[in-house]
Amino acid sequence: MQCLALVTAEGIVLRDEDMADISGVFDVLNAEQLPAVHTFKVWARIMYGPSEAGKHQLELRVIRPDGVMARVPETVDFPKLPPGRRHGPKNWHTTVENAQLAIAGDYEVQLSIDGKEVQKGAYFYVRHRPKAQSLLPWKRQRRVKL
Repeated sequence: MQCLALVTAEGIVLRDEDMADISGVFDVLNAEQLPAVHTFKVWARIMYGPSEAGKHQLELRVIRPDGVMARVPETVDFPKLPPGRRHGPKNWHTTVENAQLAIAGDYEVQLSIDGKEVQKGAYFYVRHRPKAQSLLPWKRQRRVKL
């Protein structure tokens, strides 16, 4: 099995095995205060062969900058492929409920299937940005006569 993509997002809707609607993809989260709590989704596109059809144990890990890890295990069924197909796609997603974002820094997202790591190195950054600090500095607009 091979993970082709691993994405963190706010919204994911699976239409069928071949299509996923993903909205709010992020790699930076701005937190007004830390610790922060955030719910988000993770989507993976997994390719598998005929001999790999059946139930498999997937485990998503979210690792904080200080090494503390949260695990989201799930049993997933990979359907039998039609005759003649050498590989097939599987769209998989899960929701990480109330993730504890305790400190600022890089959070790593990893995926393993049956205990074997298939995707490593997907990151999102948590930045402490107090409410008073605007994302874009206020600029007075000048009116121009034409």
